[in-house]
Formats: sequence, C-alpha cells, structure tokens
Amino acid sequence: MVSPTTAEATRRRCKAAAAAASAAPEKHLNRFVRLIAFIERAGNGIGTLVFTWATVVILGGFSTMVTTREFLSATFLAFLEATRYGVRLIRDVKKVVAP
Repeated sequence: MVSPTTAEATRRRCKAAAAAASAAPEKHLNRFVRLIAFIERAGNGIGTLVFTWATVVILGGFSTMVTTREFLSATFLAFLEATRYGVRLIRDVKKVVAP
C-alpha cells in the first residue's frame, strides 16, 4: 500500500474543510428549525393538557373546589383551545378538498 504524499493529503484536508464550511450555515438553519418545531410541539402538548384540565373542571370534576374566577378562566381556556382545534380541522379539510 502506497502512502499519499504530503501534498495529496493536504489537498484532501482542504477539500474536507471547504465542504464542512459550506455545510455550516445549513447546520445553523437546521438547528433553528428543530428548535422551532420543538417549541411548537411543546406548545401543542401544553395546550392539550390545558384543554383536558379545563374540560374536567367545567364538567364538574373539581367544581366544588374552584372559585368563580377560576371556573370562568377554565371555561375561557376550553373555548380557546376548542376554537384552535376547529380552525385547524377546517384548514386541513380545505387542503384536502381544494385542488
């Protein structure tokens, strides 16, 4: 097996470094996109938990333990999340129906 000359090895390293440098902006963009996707998923998860909690409160699971203000807050959150789910459903249906 013949070992590469110093010049050939240097050229290979330069090409590898150039390829890594050109991929660096994409790495930052990919990290940013992953961060935004994680934040959106976390927000959706928290929204689902809030919707579930508000539904339990409204249906009477804890109705004797909450004040009027807490009950109204839970009602507002439930309607807000239900509206969000409804809007998303309508948007998805329009995507399927529209050519």
